[in-house]
Amino acid sequence: PRLTLQGVGGKMFKPMALTVIFALAAALVLSLTLMPVMASFVFRKGVKEHETGVMRQAKKIYLPLLDKVMAHPKKTVALAVGVFVLSIVVSLTLGAEFIPRLDEGAIALQAWRLPSVALTESVKNTTLIEKVLKRFPEVKTVISRTGQAEIPTDPMGVEISDIYVLLKPHDEWKTAKTREGLIGAMDQALKDNVPGTSFSYSQPIELRMQELIAGVRSDIAIQIYGDDLDVLKKKADEVVRVVSGVPGAADTKAEQVAGLPYLRIQVNRENIARYGINASQVLDVVEAMGGKVVGQVLEGQRRFLLQARFQEADRASVDRIKNVKVADPQGRLIPLSQLADIRVEEGPAQISRENIHRRIAVEANVRGRDIASFVRDAQQAVDSQVKLPT
Repeated sequence: PRLTLQGVGGKMFKPMALTVIFALAAALVLSLTLMPVMASFVFRKGVKEHETGVMRQAKKIYLPLLDKVMAHPKKTVALAVGVFVLSIVVSLTLGAEFIPRLDEGAIALQAWRLPSVALTESVKNTTLIEKVLKRFPEVKTVISRTGQAEIPTDPMGVEISDIYVLLKPHDEWKTAKTREGLIGAMDQALKDNVPGTSFSYSQPIELRMQELIAGVRSDIAIQIYGDDLDVLKKKADEVVRVVSGVPGAADTKAEQVAGLPYLRIQVNRENIARYGINASQVLDVVEAMGGKVVGQVLEGQRRFLLQARFQEADRASVDRIKNVKVADPQGRLIPLSQLADIRVEEGPAQISRENIHRRIAVEANVRGRDIASFVRDAQQAVDSQVKLPT
């Protein structure tokens, strides 16, 4: 039946099913060709057939029961049918999972902070998380990773940290007997000691599989598509509120798409007209704060962009940027604050897209119940309580 699976399930499980088929086919061929030849060499003096002690004891129990059962065929068939029907009824209450959750012996914890956080603050925050987690006797060691590597196979900002918690064997656990209980205790301790941070819990391999399948790091992803980032954020917050109330929901959060501070410099057309300055002149000065390309440098076959950039002291604060000078046609140096409106405002931290459309994702983990029934209940709750614009 695994060969009939489609999509991600088929890609994951078909190789395993084919491996089993190839192994069985090879075993059949060997049993009909190689094994008789090998047996003829090993057992040259012939083989005396006899039953082992285990089989003799098993028959003493099995044969009397078989005689009783064969004496009442109707009752036997009725009992077998009844057990089969009961098994179907029980199976309907079991729910469904995409992949059965296996205990990897470790917890993959993700810490989410405000997008505007500095790297130094992220490191301090992560160090505090490690200290809190190491208080638990079940923890063997804690390994943290913040931001992305030089090869960005896992792109994320410095506001996100992956924290791998390696655990001791189950028989040494004291805080809780189950993984869910231990995660609950860790979550409470982190919320009490690490303010301003949200957490999500998974397992190392499971986390990567989820990210490969859906691009998110949680069990469930609810994706909302639209053009307006503000509307997307508002509706995502509504979905978070609704889904959080569904039994089994844990670590429910919306993708952080806002909260990053921006310095906006908008040219004041009336003021530059009084001084006879073009907007492009002002924008060239603004661009030079990050690096204005003025040419190329060639070294053999290698090419490098030649950039002009203000010194760090001239762009270290908003007040210094306001005082940057722009020359008018008469050579007078005019402060940038008299030619443009300069203000700090909050803007998007990231813009996620899928098939060209902007989207925001609401993530949730599921604990204490199966995923299929949770998805069904969450869909019904969102459909009835969240009204999405066209």
